[in-house]
Amino acid sequence: MTLRVAEARDVLANALEPAQAAYVGRLSALREMEVRMHEDTAAGRGGAQFAGWLMPLCATLRSASGVVAAWLVARLLSRQLGGEPLYATRVAKVEIAGGNLNGRVKTESGASRACSPQWP
Repeated sequence: MTLRVAEARDVLANALEPAQAAYVGRLSALREMEVRMHEDTAAGRGGAQFAGWLMPLCATLRSASGVVAAWLVARLLSRQLGGEPLYATRVAKVEIAGGNLNGRVKTESGASRACSPQWP
């Protein structure tokens, strides 16, 4: 086996070196792309952390507004009826059904007296 040193140098200098330079260039481009992706991911974490506390806050606010709305509706209905609906039901079942039409029905002040009979 003869040593072909000159031919090996020629192959290394002319064929392998440009291919290796192109390979290293592509690796550098890949590394730069990975660094940009990492920076983008790090920037995206801030948005995820923001959403992480914003969503429970919004859910809490929605729940609280639902409770307030239900309370306001119940209060409005109670005022329009002139008192507590259970009290009106009890008066109707016990007093009126028992034949006592002379009893007084307690109503809240400022009520529209919607449950009270309107006599001419």
